[in-house]
Amino acid sequence: MPSFKKQWRNPGFILDVVQAIIATAVAIVLALDMTGIWSVISWLPDNLNYLIFISICVLIVSSVLERRFQLEGFAEEVNRKLDKLAQSSQSGVRLENRQGLTTLEARLVQAEDVSLLGINLVGLLSNYEGFIKKKAKSGCKFRIIITDPGFYTESGASNSWQKGLRRKQDAEHAIRTLLPVIETTENIHLRFIDLLPSFSLLIIDPNSSHGEVQVELYLCEGAASDRPHFILTQSNDKYWYDFFRNQFDLLWENARDFDKD
Repeated sequence: MPSFKKQWRNPGFILDVVQAIIATAVAIVLALDMTGIWSVISWLPDNLNYLIFISICVLIVSSVLERRFQLEGFAEEVNRKLDKLAQSSQSGVRLENRQGLTTLEARLVQAEDVSLLGINLVGLLSNYEGFIKKKAKSGCKFRIIITDPGFYTESGASNSWQKGLRRKQDAEHAIRTLLPVIETTENIHLRFIDLLPSFSLLIIDPNSSHGEVQVELYLCEGAASDRPHFILTQSNDKYWYDFFRNQFDLLWENARDFDKD
């Protein structure tokens, strides 16, 4: 019983119920319409098509809202996990800024499988365009996830329209940077998500014993070089190593493929 009450507080569950009720009601109305029963209600036969159209619109809107609630729930879960990580007393994982961080070329010199997640990754992709192209052509596989440029609108996605516009332009610039590389190799795959991740990920050879997962936290304000990050391995914290790997895979499965055409 408590679990049922908890479900009723879940917006996604409520929308599922609403969709089921509307779909059932439409099916019943159409079935009864074939019997001519609605002729006793003078206004209904002439307006039946309009009512069905409105019902379909409601179903579409509720489906969009349900997807949005699912994405927001995912973000909330990740934030809770990050709070738990910040409180963790495990040794071997330290928060640091980018000062003194080894260059991407040095870290990926032996890499065969690289996954990247970020709002737009424009800085990394612009600075390492040639290196990424070279690595991809040599056989290294890249999976890249960024926020869909179409996610940004005048109405929101960020605190100000100007900030959203800048992020949209950065995302489009990142795509233009990747496009020549994508067209010349099959080892780079780009996908889009409809949310702003609260962290970026760099995952290097996740299935190997020397694999690394770098998690960098986005800031409300401040230079990119000040963003705190931590690096996870199977030896210093396997639980969180697997957790962030799985988070990337989950986003990848639900992301939209980039269509270069």
